[in-house]
Amino acid sequence: MPTSSSYKFLFNSHHPQIADPIPAPQMLLTLLLCPMAVLGANLLLVSMDQGRSHATSFAPFMHRLQRDNHSVSLYFNTYKPEIDFGMKNELIDLSGVATSPFEAGSAFFAVVWRLEYSFVHQSRSCKTVLEKRRSEFARLAGGNWDLVFADSLFAVCGYGIARLNRRPHVMIHSSDVEAAQSTAKAFHRNYGILPPNFMSYAYAWQDPSFFLDRLKSATDWFGSVVVTNVLSDQFMRHALSPVVRDFSFPEFLRTSTFTFTDMPELLYPPAPRTNDYFSYGSYCKQGGALLKEFEDFVSDPKSRGTIVVAFGTLVPWYAAPADKLMAFVETINNLTEYRVVWSYNGNTVKVREHVMLSKWIPQNELLLHNKTVLFVSHGGLKSVKEAACSGTPSLFMPMFAEQMRNAWLAKNKGYAEILNKFELSHDYLEKNIRKVLNNPEYQDRGRILKEEILDRPLSSLDHATFIMNRSQLSYYTEFGRFADSTLYTFVHSFTIVRVGYSDVLDK
Repeated sequence: MPTSSSYKFLFNSHHPQIADPIPAPQMLLTLLLCPMAVLGANLLLVSMDQGRSHATSFAPFMHRLQRDNHSVSLYFNTYKPEIDFGMKNELIDLSGVATSPFEAGSAFFAVVWRLEYSFVHQSRSCKTVLEKRRSEFARLAGGNWDLVFADSLFAVCGYGIARLNRRPHVMIHSSDVEAAQSTAKAFHRNYGILPPNFMSYAYAWQDPSFFLDRLKSATDWFGSVVVTNVLSDQFMRHALSPVVRDFSFPEFLRTSTFTFTDMPELLYPPAPRTNDYFSYGSYCKQGGALLKEFEDFVSDPKSRGTIVVAFGTLVPWYAAPADKLMAFVETINNLTEYRVVWSYNGNTVKVREHVMLSKWIPQNELLLHNKTVLFVSHGGLKSVKEAACSGTPSLFMPMFAEQMRNAWLAKNKGYAEILNKFELSHDYLEKNIRKVLNNPEYQDRGRILKEEILDRPLSSLDHATFIMNRSQLSYYTEFGRFADSTLYTFVHSFTIVRVGYSDVLDK
């Protein structure tokens, strides 16, 4: 056990006048008498409509908070039964009073398969809630919440609940911090030298050493700020006007207490960050044993490895154009030397015996399996992270939203390639699959990134929980305590005529 002289060295080596040496028994008694438990808080997480994807991104952090005696409730609007998220269910069911925007044939699925991203805000559902489910909304708005976690995208009624409840609110992002949100809080992001949040499928961003790339990034940043702070703000203001007559989304962002994001910082180049921002995304889920039917299938000794195909819950194969679907079917049927596990929710298709179709697959366990050699997915952040955590070479075909940016970050790290959904054909798909399978460098770079993610002295979820516990102090609940865009403007985002950035991105 350390002696009192050890403590004297630790506390007084540079400033002997600060403290006298503390005897070891007295220090031990002091530590034992200190309160060790955290007072449990009543927390509300508000997310986007039918927000399974976002809620599952937030769930690991929420579950870690529950381990510290906090109570976490989840609210979003739903049009069909949902899974158990491991939180108290406060979902508002709109299935009997409104048509789901996520059903087959909707404009949303046209965006997924045929168009580039479109983030027209789903404020109509909030208006429906206030017209048809006002009592449920009022109950949540009047709840005894200590803190509200607000999804940064599309949680319109959730923002109204936070405003009416008059408790501190925290912004939480299922991916990286969006341009408008980052600017409102004067975060560290210099969007002039980073890949755009919403990359065009037709424009291959390279790196900030090129003038046109810096111009594209600055334009994307400026456009995102204008669209969010002006157009989207008007939709939200109108939807919430019956209950919040002066709602302003830019002000809601500015007055947030803290910001958490699920984006692993390792995917980005090094950058400074402010005190009211933290990324908890650098964690990896543990994998268990594969279910017997999957284990038996992938363990075929004649197989050269397993290819996992999964495109998430918001990419329905039953809504896929026939030519896109057949490009996948024909290509997968040709890969006879491999075993293919395809998470498939579409109409009946004819596949060969080396292919397994299933509406649900144990994706994380399959990616961690030693036979898996390739992951084909859409580039959602959870998929990008699971591929990185397993070191699995990947092919990402972005479908909408920020997935193109996610895929580009993975490609920049060297373990993935990108497919363009507009160019999808049988020959194009098979050529790119075999390109990754036949080049061991993708696996080597994936392994290196996996080791970097796991090499942490403290779990990012534990660190985030410590910050959240600390944020209950009055020091962190003063609105506008930190600098905002009024005091600190992203002028450097316009400094696009600059050189010397060729080494900014870690390739």
